[in-house]
Amino acid sequence: MGKENEFQKVREETLRFMRGKYALDEVLGKYYDIDCVRFRRGKKTIVSINLHEDHYDFQLVFGKAEREKFEAMKDEFPPAMWSAWY
Repeated sequence: MGKENEFQKVREETLRFMRGKYALDEVLGKYYDIDCVRFRRGKKTIVSINLHEDHYDFQLVFGKAEREKFEAMKDEFPPAMWSAWY
């Protein structure tokens, strides 16, 4: 399977997963000059996926309660994870 086909498969499986597991609105847009799809509940974005030509960036959006919970538990996660947090 070529790289482009693998990339398309990842895209399709990711969208299928999001659509199958969560009842969220999909909003197509731009993140600066990059195409993206945002999954939203009401006016709040839950996750944004930036669609680069050769990879995806996933941005998970945490609310205040989720941030506080993560920060209270951050020592339980590997340093690479919480260093990306800040």
